[in-house]
Amino acid sequence: MPSSEEIHKQFEAYRQQRTRVGLVSGTLLVAGVVGLLKGMTDSLWPAACLRIGLVFFMLWLCFPSRRRPAAWSVIKPLPLAIIAIIMWFLPRLKPVLPLIAVAVAALLILRPRRKRR
Repeated sequence: MPSSEEIHKQFEAYRQQRTRVGLVSGTLLVAGVVGLLKGMTDSLWPAACLRIGLVFFMLWLCFPSRRRPAAWSVIKPLPLAIIAIIMWFLPRLKPVLPLIAVAVAALLILRPRRKRR
């Protein structure tokens, strides 16, 4: 069992990392918005700054704070495995999804009717 001092050191390290990630995120988001407002629509840099800034912002949200634990500490293994399986098979199922949708619609429309007396 870690001591209270070790836990405090780890939390301080997380807090410093969270601060750095927040600063990088804010800088990238501001740079992207300024680049788009300056009329650099033909450049890829503002869009890249916005996208990477959003990714860093989401990472910043995942870090622990004083009021809540880290986002990844509450994830159960089973939902994570289900999400991983879906993400693995989804690209392989994309060509078949229209056929599945047509089959489901046909089954819903063409199902046997109840006999009326």
